[in-house]
Order: sequence, then C-alpha cells, then structure tokens
Amino acid sequence: MNALTAFLDLGQVYGSEEKLALFLRDTENEGGLMRVNTEFRDNGRELLPFTGLEMNMCATRKRITNDTNAKEVPCFIAGDVRVDENIALTPLHTLFLREHNRVARALKRINPQWDNETLYQESRKILGAYTQSFTCLLAFDICV
Repeated sequence: MNALTAFLDLGQVYGSEEKLALFLRDTENEGGLMRVNTEFRDNGRELLPFTGLEMNMCATRKRITNDTNAKEVPCFIAGDVRVDENIALTPLHTLFLREHNRVARALKRINPQWDNETLYQESRKILGAYTQSFTCLLAFDICV
C-alpha cells in the first residue's frame, strides 16, 4: 500500500516531498543515479543509504547486547519512512533502488548525450511503468 500519494508513481522509493526526493538522489555523480550507502555493500551490490540521524529506532545494538562498545547501525532511508518497519519492506526498497540505478546506467550507455536530470526522470518513468504493470497482474485483472 502506498500511503504517500494516490498515484502509482513509486513515491515510496523516490519520495513525495521535494527535500527528501533531492536527498535520495546522487548529486555528486552524473548519471541520474539514486544515492547509495557509502559504508556498506552487499557482495558488491548497492544498499540503501543511512538516515544520518544520531538517535533512531534501528540503533539498538548497545541496548540488546549490553555492550557499550558495540557499533550502532542507523536506519536506512527511502521515500517512505516505513522502509525499516519490517523485514519485507527493506529489501523491496533496496531492489527498486538497484533497479533504478541499473536502468539509469543502461540509458546512459544508449544515450550518452542525456544530462543527469533526463537520465533520472526517464529511469523513474520506466520504474513507474514496471509498478503499474505489476499492479495489473495482482489477484484479478483490474486493467480490463
């Protein structure tokens, strides 16, 4: 369920507010990419970026282990604040982040003349189309 907007626009991935949407974009590199985690990778694959907040609900290692030296793990950030709410949401957000960046890189190879904004927006459109086609495949055919 998308509680952010009434549209199938992947607001839960890209953010529905301008400030968050800009934060989720990789503005340091060309290519229309989404921001990724700079500290950790999953066997070389991209992970969602961390929130950067000092205190958050995901940083519980010290309390659980009673080890004052344990390194806290911040929450991930995505377009939807519920990204860390349960173990099923985080990988879905991660998959959409990776797919956006994969599509953006492919579009850059095909269209080297495109600027950062065009690559980002076209990748976002393609992922939006994915989502709309997934919706048509659910339980019954709502596309008819």
